[in-house]
Amino acid sequence: MLRHSVVPGLLLALHFTTWVIGARATEVANASLIVNMVPAVLPLLLWFLIREKIRRHEIVGTGIAFAGVLVLSGADLTVSAATARGDLICFGSMLLLAAYLAFGRRNGRALPDVWLYVVPLYFIASAGSLGLAWSTGQKIELPVGRELVLVTALAIGPTILGHALINYTLRHLPGQRVAVASQCQFVAAGMLELGINGVLPTWGFYIAAPLVLIGAWVVITAKDRQGEVDSDRH
Repeated sequence: MLRHSVVPGLLLALHFTTWVIGARATEVANASLIVNMVPAVLPLLLWFLIREKIRRHEIVGTGIAFAGVLVLSGADLTVSAATARGDLICFGSMLLLAAYLAFGRRNGRALPDVWLYVVPLYFIASAGSLGLAWSTGQKIELPVGRELVLVTALAIGPTILGHALINYTLRHLPGQRVAVASQCQFVAAGMLELGINGVLPTWGFYIAAPLVLIGAWVVITAKDRQGEVDSDRH
């Protein structure tokens, strides 16, 4: 069973590491836009690994959602020599994330339960991240106080529960649906920022959020509508 988690676990470790490096070397808008390019790359990887084809309505929904991402990031996007290195690293990190999702779609379904896949995956990803930090001479310190609380919350929320949910949905839904639906994260983040800190989103949020939600809705529901049409014809 462990063999199913080795490659995606190492890909996740490399993604986390390169993302931190790349995001620090470029602008936030650049990094956000690049990482949200996963739905544009994932169909190629899914076809290569499991011959899963993207449907026409998924292409349409992906385009609508990506238009929202462009609106959100475009106003602050920076194209310059100063950010080129960070942009390239973030692009490589995005490819690693897409590959991780594609392997999750293929390998995760080979096991009877999602936890048999993600528990070893998390262990491998953690060990891989630690090994990369150690091999590059990074100073490793245990978090204390407020940092310990924040690191624990990040580990439990976005990582353990978030990635477990993503890998669970990859077992039951086409990969492109999961990738596009994941782009809706910034909508929840904006609402949380408003509710917790009272900070209003920028103007781009109010245009981007509906576009991404509509794109996700098209990708998720169009197959059902197509099935109803096919039934009517018969």
